[in-house]
Amino acid sequence: MTKRKNYLSSSSGVLAIAKQPAPAKVTRYSDGDSLYLIHHPNGSLFWQMPYRYQSDKDIKPKQKTYQIGVFKSAKQDIDTAFKPEVSLKQARVE
Repeated sequence: MTKRKNYLSSSSGVLAIAKQPAPAKVTRYSDGDSLYLIHHPNGSLFWQMPYRYQSDKDIKPKQKTYQIGVFKSAKQDIDTAFKPEVSLKQARVE
């Protein structure tokens, strides 16, 4: 069986997003399979994943958002020594 490849981002693509100036409003970049890189106006980037669940008491499934971690805080600069707190690979595994 072949492994499904529907990832849209690469690590160099995520770094290119991180080097961009901060947007005027919150921007979402999709990686596929409900994984998103969120870019805030203060310059921070973090990973999140929406999911649905349904308990025995619920009639309809509820949607929640799982905050995986921070890729780049607002105070960090992108240079040659930059190391993300949660990389793209770690976010996909999570």
